[in-house]
Amino acid sequence: MFRSLMRQIFPSEDRADATSDVIRRLASPCPACGKGHIERGDGHEYALVATEVARERSAELIQFFKLYKEHEWVELNRIQRFEGNANAAEVFALRCGAGITVIAVRSPVELYDSDSLLDVAQLDRAEVAVIESLPITFRSI
Repeated sequence: MFRSLMRQIFPSEDRADATSDVIRRLASPCPACGKGHIERGDGHEYALVATEVARERSAELIQFFKLYKEHEWVELNRIQRFEGNANAAEVFALRCGAGITVIAVRSPVELYDSDSLLDVAQLDRAEVAVIESLPITFRSI
């Protein structure tokens, strides 16, 4: 909910800061390099890989997580569905000097509920190359 409100109220730079805050909170310590607390300007970057509306027992949501579990990053990246009045499942790539980690996040619509980490996947070199070939933009944390 917080992120959806931010998208409506604030420009993209402010939204990026809110997303950066969420990523720092959920991905600390960094799964790739082990840094205890990810901070702004420390070389970590993130990019949104995919987002899906998270409704219970949705065929689309099941497919979203199937692609995530199978590390089908190209197919997963094609999913970019978001509705401001619904929970979302999001997949982010977190990049640092030690590599790329992919995290799955639950982003609730409820105002007083916070985003939560669903899963973390450390990528091998071949998967890093796939992520880096996607049409995504990494932003500095």
